[in-house]
Parts: sequence; C-alpha cells; structure tokens
Amino acid sequence: MDGTSWQLGTKQIHLLVLCLVYRGVSLPLLWHNLGKKGHSSQQERKRLLQQAMQLYPLRGFCLLADREYEGKEWLSFLTDQQINFIIRLPKDSYKADIAAGGKAYSSLLKRALRGRVVSQWFELAGHRYQFIALCHQDGPQGADPLVLLVSNLSWAKQTIAQRYRIRWTTKCFFKHLKSNGFDLEELGFSSPKKIRLLVAIVVVLYVICVAEGLRQFHRIRSKSTSTDEPLRLREAVFRRGYSVVVNELVSIAHFLDWLLGQISKPLKVPIRLVFFRVQH
Repeated sequence: MDGTSWQLGTKQIHLLVLCLVYRGVSLPLLWHNLGKKGHSSQQERKRLLQQAMQLYPLRGFCLLADREYEGKEWLSFLTDQQINFIIRLPKDSYKADIAAGGKAYSSLLKRALRGRVVSQWFELAGHRYQFIALCHQDGPQGADPLVLLVSNLSWAKQTIAQRYRIRWTTKCFFKHLKSNGFDLEELGFSSPKKIRLLVAIVVVLYVICVAEGLRQFHRIRSKSTSTDEPLRLREAVFRRGYSVVVNELVSIAHFLDWLLGQISKPLKVPIRLVFFRVQH
C-alpha cells in the first residue's frame, strides 16, 4: 500500500493505491483518490482494504507499507482480518511498548547501528507483534540511518527485513505512471470522474506493458556479474513492454487486433525472474 499525489491548479489529487507485487513488478489492484494533502487516515486505509477484500481473497497475504501507514487501530484491524504485514515505523513509535518486551529500546537501536539485525516481540492493544531494527543501506552516518519495522509474522528477522525491500517496486510503478512512461501529472484533468477513468485506462495499459515486457524478458540484458547476486536489469520490464505497445498503437483498430492476439497466447514468466531478488 502506498500513495502518490500531485497538484492541478487548485485541485489536489492523492491516490491511495493497493498493489500486488508479482515477480518483482507492482500491479495495482484498487485505488481511491482522497483529494487532499497529507497522509491517509486509518479509516481511509480500512475502507480501501475492506473494498479490496470483497473483490480479492487477501487473507494470508502480506501487506507492505511505509512509515505513514501505521497506527494501533490499523495494525489491530489488519491482524483481525488475518492480513499479515511488514510496516516501517517512525523513530520512537511504540517505544515504551517495545521496551516492555525485554531489552531497552535504546539498546536495540545501538545494536542495529553497529550493523546487527535485531528483533523483539512486544504487546500492543491486545496483539503481539515483532519489532525489527536494522541499519539503512546508506550506513549509520546517513541522515536516516535506521530502518524500523513492525510485523505480525513469526518469520526470521532477516527474512522480514529482506521482504520489506519489495515495497520499492510500488515506487517504480508510480514513477512509470507519472514521469517515466505515461506522464499522468501532465494530462491536466480535474474532474473526479475523468481522473478516475483516466487512471483506470493508464493502469490497464501499464499491465499490458508489463505483460509484454515479460514476453520480451529474454531480450533484456542483465547488469549482474554472477548468479549469486540479485538480478539487476539494464532496462525495466515495463520500459521494454512500453516500447512494444507504443509501436502497436498506430490506430485503435490495429491495437485491438494486436491485443486480442496477445491475450490468446500463454504468458510464460521467466524462471530467472524471482520476485524478491530482482532490482529494477
């Protein structure tokens, strides 16, 4: 779950989006335009997820979200709905509750700054959660040196820290949506109905581009020098598919004929594209 916003004159657009990460690519499932500045509220997030759960069998899935998507009521709601989660925390959130779980909060952070991945279970509003702290990849001297996570999963702390990194794929999706492909911000629609329709059209085209990128995956060269390191691509899957789709948009009739032909073909996802080891 993540959000993106931009300004059209006096009109504020704020899309709260729920995505499914599949093979290293974020595919949008549902979105709401909150039409406001600032972060979403816990109630707005709950409404989006409740609507999504009516459409998709999400129980047992793992929700990834950044620091603005936390809160006691929200975490309890996710746990009660049998939704697993890994959510980043602002510094000092639930500090006393975490410290009550055993080791002092400051001691956990000091160990994390020394390069350790540390964890501690704690109680919050009647639920039991795991707190994980680790040093940011930029190192302890950076402006934001720590990554603090909360999860209701019993996975190993290293696994939780690794899986949280998958959240970055949604940032890539927003980049393709707004500046690296469709230039959504520049289209200038202000009517809520037109914005909703436009976003729906763009999302459908995005999924088509991703599908074509996967079909063309064998043509994307890798920057990785060995099989032991994460797969780093010289070109995003979306950008490869985008170049194919643009060439087919010579006319609506031609595009529809081409699209119907593509839909009838099976889509084989490359085995190399392991979802949590790909870096875009």
